Amino acid sequence: MKKLLFLITIALAFTMLNCQKEGVYNPQKKIKRIYITYNNKKALSQEWSWNKNILSKIEYFYVNTGNLYYSSTFKYNGKQVSEIQDSDGYFTKFSYNGDKYEKVDYYNAKSELRISLRFTYSGNKISSIEGQFLSGKSSLGNYNQSYLTTIIPELRLAENDMMQIEGKGEVSIVKWNFEYKGNNISKLEKQKDAEIVSNSYEEYDSKNNPFYHDVEVINTSLNLILSQNNVLKQVNRNADGKTTTIEYTYIYDGNFPIEVQIKTNYNGNVGITNDYYEYIK
Repeated sequence: MKKLLFLITIALAFTMLNCQKEGVYNPQKKIKRIYITYNNKKALSQEWSWNKNILSKIEYFYVNTGNLYYSSTFKYNGKQVSEIQDSDGYFTKFSYNGDKYEKVDYYNAKSELRISLRFTYSGNKISSIEGQFLSGKSSLGNYNQSYLTTIIPELRLAENDMMQIEGKGEVSIVKWNFEYKGNNISKLEKQKDAEIVSNSYEEYDSKNNPFYHDVEVINTSLNLILSQNNVLKQVNRNADGKTTTIEYTYIYDGNFPIEVQIKTNYNGNVGITNDYYEYIK
């Protein structure tokens, strides 16, 4: 009986650890600043502010001048994010079905809906996201510079092209489908009309990904948000069948990365960039 009770206790504990409430981002180590490589120099890209265990604000900087580009302020219902307000008037609203995302809507400064995301789950994991992109020359007023500059644009848009989809007076539909191996994404497939682009995540480390469960689902790589560990090798296949290979090399402080080198090989053209993470002590 004691052994049975012990096993039940362990099973319940395991279930609780793996049942994450969406919209709650409280990593063990919290990002303070993010730097990227710009003109072969280390340049400030982002600065994060925390109110104890709650992310309150992110400031984004022009990497060429160091001047403030824009900022995002986070609002909460309890510990669950309810809205992200950008300094230029753009904002994101979150809706939930219990502990899971139901929809995420993005509005411009005139309060006109520009992006609407709907989530589908398999168990406790997001299995797909359907995005409706409404008319407008550019879907987003702002974007995360660190995100766009560390990997070639074709790859960034393959993972999460909420940045630059253009409308022509109609609604564009994009769908992302996810496959997992454990708590990491093994494959991400993006479909727009008849075009399918896929990313295969072939290797991960066993260390902690500091962006796991980040709430910026419109402004951050979906793989970063949905994978518990740090990817080591990624293969992108575009709609024409051409492939790009990305290899990641990390330097760690304990179980968290403080630097990542990203080596991209596209048709024999190799590019290398670096990201740097500074945490609150």
